[in-house]
Amino acid sequence: MADTTPNFDLLAGEFGRRPRAAVFLYPADDAVYDEWVDDGPVAEAVVDGLDQFVEYGALGGYAAFTLAESEPFVADDGGAEYDDATKAAFVDAFEAYTERHPELCGARGLHYGVAGGFDGGGGFSADELDELAFSTNCRMVVGTASEDAARVEAFTKQELGHALVSYRHLAETSVLVENGSHMHEHDTGVVYPSGEVSPMAVTYHDSHAAHGPCGNGRLHFRGYNPNYTDCTKMAVKRTAEAVFGGEG
Repeated sequence: MADTTPNFDLLAGEFGRRPRAAVFLYPADDAVYDEWVDDGPVAEAVVDGLDQFVEYGALGGYAAFTLAESEPFVADDGGAEYDDATKAAFVDAFEAYTERHPELCGARGLHYGVAGGFDGGGGFSADELDELAFSTNCRMVVGTASEDAARVEAFTKQELGHALVSYRHLAETSVLVENGSHMHEHDTGVVYPSGEVSPMAVTYHDSHAAHGPCGNGRLHFRGYNPNYTDCTKMAVKRTAEAVFGGEG
């Protein structure tokens, strides 16, 4: 893993043409760094997800980074511990951290907080084209408390997908995402006949994935599929084309 800046280490990169995406991982403590980031499931999910988008042609290239160990995540300048007991608490802590450190978090891309105290994923508004990781310093969070690697990887890819898709744009230009709210980005996920759930359908297998244009109506969850659907990849592709205007 090569040093690329004083603040971040490079995890992986595919340095191709536009559209390109950047992801910056912020492990909340040493345990999260050692077990889930570095060479762990969260980093692997980010790189695999970005590779899938490149292979499909939705992205031309990407770079994925992790916060250097010399730049530990703390909740405030006094070194107080962050609160990650719930997703909402960690979202607040990560928001405060990113706003206090523009030298770290000002770069365009997805700035992704990773904590160990809660299960699931979430983040901040990324509905408009100018709120996405393509356009600004978008933020998301993921929690590893389930200690289920497949589940954590699925949530990691789900929030990555949200950071690169604008339902508002797609609702106006395609049938991939129904109009209504960013929740309809989950319509691009699917529950397969085996019962495995694609990343964008995790925890939405009985709602959005059941009625969306890619869905098959199954309601029985039997595990996680690591691959984005073609609907998800097309959603990223059409969003990226709108942001970059076909620029290569």
